Amino acid sequence: MRPILIFLFLLILPLTAAASPPDNRRALEGLSHAGVIFDVNVGSPTKLLLRLQLIEETVNGLSHGGVIPEVVVAFRGGATFFLTEPDKYLPPDDLPHKLNIQKQVRRLRNLGYRLEQCAVAVRQLNIAPADIIEDVPLVGNGYVSLIGYQNRGFAFVPMD
Repeated sequence: MRPILIFLFLLILPLTAAASPPDNRRALEGLSHAGVIFDVNVGSPTKLLLRLQLIEETVNGLSHGGVIPEVVVAFRGGATFFLTEPDKYLPPDDLPHKLNIQKQVRRLRNLGYRLEQCAVAVRQLNIAPADIIEDVPLVGNGYVSLIGYQNRGFAFVPMD
């Protein structure tokens, strides 16, 4: 009976061994600097806040991996409504989310990320340019920014 128990113990031992924690060393190997542009156009308030938090987590992952990040967060589409100063652009149910989203946007700006709001989206959504919060400057055309940064070597990360 004893040899069977030893055999079973040896059989399940590899399954109980501690797995090494996940990391990104392989992907970041040899990198000292990384430019990245996040294309943020999601209009759902809960998804938008989650995406903004994920941007910060992602950039922290680069930094912890020894990579100096250069970050641009480009807003367009439905995300634009949440970057407005007056409350008239959103339904009342979204207003508490708007405050949290803008708090996270300010946090990203204070961390040194470059923020941009597409003026084409502002125009298409009938938002007065002066109603966009001052933390996020307008650029002429968000697609032009995306093209420019990508052609300068920035990694493009879509944030639906």
